[in-house]
Amino acid sequence: TSLPESFGNLSALKECNLWNNKLTTLPESFGNLESLRTLNLWKNPIKSIPDSFAKLSPLLHLRINHKRIPNVADNVRERFPFYSAFRKKKVYRLD
Repeated sequence: TSLPESFGNLSALKECNLWNNKLTTLPESFGNLESLRTLNLWKNPIKSIPDSFAKLSPLLHLRINHKRIPNVADNVRERFPFYSAFRKKKVYRLD
């Protein structure tokens, strides 16, 4: 399951709860959510994070997949340095 590319048109969106929606991918347009502060992606079998995710600069709260995400672009790792450290401990919630 995936979100349409048009999801990125919701540029005023501040909170997004996509918990348990069986999402396997996120659209590249996700990076256009310039007002997003809280994102819940828990319990989705997401296989990769798009490069554009690194543009989510106002993001303060992220709850991400309970399973490991094998494909994370370098620019996303740089923007969210906690990702690698917490992944090793299997902690995926940051509040």
